[in-house]
Amino acid sequence: MIIKKIQLENYRSHSNITVDFTKGVNLILGKNGRGKTSILEAISTVMFNTKDRSGKETGKSYIKFGEKKSLIDIDFIANDGREYNLKTEFFKTKPKKQTLKDMAGFEYDENIQEKLEELCGIKKGFEETYENIVIAKQNEFINIFKAKPKDREEIFNKIFNTQIYKEMYDSFLKEAVDKYKEEVKDLSYQINSLKDNMEDKEQVLNSLKDEEKEKENLQENQEKILSVEKTLSNEIKDYETTEIELDTLIKNIQDEEIKIKKYIGLLKENIIEAKQSKKSKIIVEKTEKSYLEYIEIENKLKNLRENLNNLLEEQKLNTLYKNSIEKLELNNKNLKVDISNLEENISKNSEIKDNLEKEILELENKEKNLNLKLKEYTNLLDKLVKLEDLKKEKVEGKLKKTTEIDILQKDLFSKKDLFKIINIGEIEEKLFNFLELEKEVKFLEEQKIIYETEIKTLKNSSKELTDKVCPFLNEKCENLKDKEAEDYFSSKITLKTEELEKVKDNIEKKSKILLEKEVFEDKKKQYFELEKLIENIEISLKNEELNLKEIELDIKTLDMNIQKLIENQDFKDSLMLREKKKELEVELRNLNLDEKRENLKNLIESLDLEKIKILKNQELIKENINQIDGYSKKIKMDTDTNIENSKIEIKNFEDKLDILKNSYNEYMKNIIFAEDLENLLLKIEKNIKELYSLRANKNLLKEKSLILKEKIKNVKIDELKEKYVMIKEELNEINKKLGSSQEKIENYNKILEKISSQEEKQKKLLIKFKKLKNKLNKANLIRNEVGQMGRAISKYMLSGISNIASVNFNKITGRTERIEWSNEEKDKYAVYLVGQERKIAFEQLSGGEQVSVAIAIRGTMTEYFTNSKFMILDEPTNNLDTERKKLLAEYMGEILNNLDQSIIVTHDDTFREMAEKIIEL
Repeated sequence: MIIKKIQLENYRSHSNITVDFTKGVNLILGKNGRGKTSILEAISTVMFNTKDRSGKETGKSYIKFGEKKSLIDIDFIANDGREYNLKTEFFKTKPKKQTLKDMAGFEYDENIQEKLEELCGIKKGFEETYENIVIAKQNEFINIFKAKPKDREEIFNKIFNTQIYKEMYDSFLKEAVDKYKEEVKDLSYQINSLKDNMEDKEQVLNSLKDEEKEKENLQENQEKILSVEKTLSNEIKDYETTEIELDTLIKNIQDEEIKIKKYIGLLKENIIEAKQSKKSKIIVEKTEKSYLEYIEIENKLKNLRENLNNLLEEQKLNTLYKNSIEKLELNNKNLKVDISNLEENISKNSEIKDNLEKEILELENKEKNLNLKLKEYTNLLDKLVKLEDLKKEKVEGKLKKTTEIDILQKDLFSKKDLFKIINIGEIEEKLFNFLELEKEVKFLEEQKIIYETEIKTLKNSSKELTDKVCPFLNEKCENLKDKEAEDYFSSKITLKTEELEKVKDNIEKKSKILLEKEVFEDKKKQYFELEKLIENIEISLKNEELNLKEIELDIKTLDMNIQKLIENQDFKDSLMLREKKKELEVELRNLNLDEKRENLKNLIESLDLEKIKILKNQELIKENINQIDGYSKKIKMDTDTNIENSKIEIKNFEDKLDILKNSYNEYMKNIIFAEDLENLLLKIEKNIKELYSLRANKNLLKEKSLILKEKIKNVKIDELKEKYVMIKEELNEINKKLGSSQEKIENYNKILEKISSQEEKQKKLLIKFKKLKNKLNKANLIRNEVGQMGRAISKYMLSGISNIASVNFNKITGRTERIEWSNEEKDKYAVYLVGQERKIAFEQLSGGEQVSVAIAIRGTMTEYFTNSKFMILDEPTNNLDTERKKLLAEYMGEILNNLDQSIIVTHDDTFREMAEKIIEL
């Protein structure tokens, strides 16, 4: 991949800058604060989807202060050999807008970021690969190898794409193993519980046989007594049924008599209503003609009222049109007066205009001469003020830099004193002891939960077995024989409670000790923070001293430029030059030329406006005359006469309605009763038929009741009932014995079914237990193998990277040591520099060695993980002495020659000779 050009508009400190790159090594040179890093950040943000240096992604952070939006425009040749243009706009509130086009004009609208991954040639872990391999950031590119083991593992697992194995090991494979363990434990408990709760099957079978013989004897005796009981029951039942039938007949006769009385009353009421309905029908026939006439007049009256409303609306419109005509005629009169006044005013102002034009022409010649002199003084003053201000700024900068250097030196001494006080070895030992103590507390917490569960179970068992009857078997519990349930469980609960209290006391003591852990963790954090802070302060101090020397040189150069400017002039400094410039400006102002020009301009504009106004007024008069003609045609002449005639006609019809009102009300009052006459006559006929039917039914019921009284006359019911009670008592006694026997038989059968079920369940559980145990072993085996796969793959890759990186390191430094990069359980992704007699960890190397090792590894990883053949180095010579800088530049070409393009950002000239293109900011 090769970046050809980048253009930035209103991005960070850049207003508008275009940078062209070439194939090979591109060197961006410039002092601090010139925006070198902003160019790299722009490439990272839009092409590799990284966050800005503050960790944010908002458009506002990319926009120059005071501007509304920013633009990044990049032309690049992708891995497919074609040229593309990527344009990105950032806004303060809206999301960014991004377009990607090839040079043929084809635009990619969707999934631009995915397309960029393909075009840039980064194989996996897109952002991580760019951040940690493609770019080596200022003061950051060695930090990845100095990070904590856990952080290194997280970064390189993503780059090597091995995090999937760790995720599988820690997530669903662990869940599967834990699930199988829990199920094995649960099954083992179930199998043991079944064994303990199972009864003696042979003993239960013998008891069942004895009880079945006893039941057969009782059933034979029961059948004999039941036969006698049935005969007596039938005789009693027959008597009672006849007696009930007789009572029912008597009641039915009484009901029939009540119905007869009710229907006689209804018949009388219907006859009265029929008479009233007949009278209403006669009245309706008399008033029907008047009713129909009333309805007809009412409809006519409705139409007349609607017509009157329309005429009144027409009258309102006529009045409105007349008023509009009066207003328009008055308006035309006023417009004609305005036209006359405007024509008079135009004549006066034309004469004033001619005089003013002559005066302005004379003053313009004088102004031209004064302006030439003023321009000369202004140019000289601008140059002199800029030089004096720049000198003043540099002097202030020198004073500020001197103060900053003093502050940094004092801060460095104080930080070094604090650093010496902290004993890191003692802190590490203490933190290890705290870790062991936390494991002990965790074990005690688990013991506490077990004891609490056992106590709860014992308390529940104590409540359930207060009557010594097992809730499952519904019989006496053998374990509590000759014992009190409360005493039996109380002693066990007391023992468990004492053990629980001991565990709680132990947890409390150890927890108090653990409170000190945070203090030592803070000390450890403070140690490493101080170490990093001291390193940063030393770098800053060197940079500030260099900046101070540059400022002193700038001040001397400015003094020479000021002396050169005032040589052979009639002034000694900017103050005298300002006085001369002021004199010319006062003379120019006294001409008042601008005021006179403005007056002439206003006068011309006033004349034009007055002419336009006359034309507008003439147009308005014509429009008003047309409107007056239109309104005159719309006015209707006979509207008032029609309104009066309509009102008279309405009054006549209203008088007729008043005359017919009484007849209309009589008709409406009687019409409903008249229409109901036929229904009432039918009801009377029906009532008469029902009365005949009820009287016949009553006579039939009386005959049936006489027959039933004769039937039960000679039966001795008391003797039959006494004999039946005695037989029933004897039968109840036998039934009780049979019920008890049946209950015992059912209980024995249930116990046998339970034993069979328990035996079957035990077999199934044992089979399931064996299968589950086998699954657990296989799951553990698979999980352990998957857990090792990620590390095995990374070790294989690290071995290859180490070999090539060692060769690169030898070329960069000229030394014979080799780089060893391993990934062990206790030393994750650790880097060592190995010689004949020593093996030094990356963290213990000098600053120059760390940079050389990091560059050697990164060069190798670029080939391994990307197809882009593209690399960015941001200030690679930081922390290196002069000799190391030269050596690094000499051998860096060996690594960079294998790439299509590299961009190096620096503030010194170390890489100048090897660069194909130098860009100075």
